Amino acid sequence: MSNRIVYTPKRGIQPSGAQKVGGRLLFVLITLFFIFAGGIYAIRNPAWRIARVQIEGARRVDARNLERDVFNMLAGSYFSLVPKNFYAFVDGQRIKEELRRIYPEIFDVQIKRVGFDALHMRVEERGIWGILCNDLRESEWIHGADTVAEEADSPDIPLQEKNTACVYVDSSGFAFETAPNPIGSLIVRVRNDNKTVPVSARVIESDSMDFMLLLAREIPRAIQEDAIGFEMLSRVPSEIRVMTSGRYELWMARDRDVGEALGALDTLLKQEIQEKKNNLEYADLRFGSKVFYKFKSQ
Repeated sequence: MSNRIVYTPKRGIQPSGAQKVGGRLLFVLITLFFIFAGGIYAIRNPAWRIARVQIEGARRVDARNLERDVFNMLAGSYFSLVPKNFYAFVDGQRIKEELRRIYPEIFDVQIKRVGFDALHMRVEERGIWGILCNDLRESEWIHGADTVAEEADSPDIPLQEKNTACVYVDSSGFAFETAPNPIGSLIVRVRNDNKTVPVSARVIESDSMDFMLLLAREIPRAIQEDAIGFEMLSRVPSEIRVMTSGRYELWMARDRDVGEALGALDTLLKQEIQEKKNNLEYADLRFGSKVFYKFKSQ
């Protein structure tokens, strides 16, 4: 009988479940670190950061100032890591709103990215429709209109102290820049009696602006003369006065049909006033088809 020695192999030490989880977690963390580091490197890469601003349409606003302000808005970083001028993080809407706040002359800005390192900005400036001045005195308004005097309660109310000023306004009634007090008829002049005339704000209410635009469009069609000026008194909001290129005033009521009033005026000018039109001071059109008028010599 022979003796045999049997050797049994030793079993290797198997990692525990906790060790497996820890290893996988370490791998994930290392992977995330490299992804994060790579992302930060890519984001901070100058090739992907806004370095140029192309500006189109700026006339009154200096394009160099616009470019400077845009770069100021894009300066700095988020959390000291992500640069604000990284092309994917540029907030065009915020830039647009800020530029409109800084420059009231700007009506709209369209911004788009060009490649990875440039912005293209198309600027639309506000058009000059007229000049508004708050130098209208109540005594000028009620120099003969009985119904206006009644609505204003008293024709002898003293003029309140105020700072007179003039501003450029666009066709929406928005004031965007201070202006000189105009002389002549090259630009529409609007006068009111407001205490102040702020810039970068709507200074003519939308319904008043719409009514003036309507009159400016319809008066030339009816009587072949232009509306070169308007007057509005705050105490008489139902009326507006128009200075024509013929150098006489039209007294208009907002609640009257404009076509009917101007048709009656056209008939009056052609059939009754005729060659005496140069001496006409005003025509009162506040009563529809009935027109009252006065000559300067009266």
